[in-house]
Amino acid sequence: MKSLENISKFWKIVVQTSQCDISLVRQKNKQTQAKVDIVTKCYPDHQYETIKTEEDSCFIVTVKPANDALKFGLNGQYRLCITTSGFILEDIQKKTPKCCWSFNIVRKFGKRGIENEFEITVGRRNILGEGTVVLLCNSKDEPYQISCIAENIMKRMKSK
Repeated sequence: MKSLENISKFWKIVVQTSQCDISLVRQKNKQTQAKVDIVTKCYPDHQYETIKTEEDSCFIVTVKPANDALKFGLNGQYRLCITTSGFILEDIQKKTPKCCWSFNIVRKFGKRGIENEFEITVGRRNILGEGTVVLLCNSKDEPYQISCIAENIMKRMKSK
């Protein structure tokens, strides 16, 4: 009889824990959706192309072939993610990082002369050395969006 009492007590703990976890998951989903809504409200044309949240903003880009891009082993299309640590280029199919540049090794970044080009220049502290990579974005607005997101992240880091 004691074993049945222990099972019922164990079941109550599991049920209580499960309900608590479910409410935490629901709360986290609401917060994430609110952040997505805020970001996509500013750019209604692009809300279905990329999912943008404050923690993880990603864009599909094409690396412009050049000496530095080849030195870094970059060629073709990638997903550019702007995180709190820096820029990450991910392989689209494998979803694995191909190249990572933390904000402390990036010398400069931003829109380049042509409408849809975004440029990242890294210093000599980069593992593969210094160089400049030019990324072709899908629209003329994306280089500006990438710059704004990265600058906001860096401002928040400096204020902390």
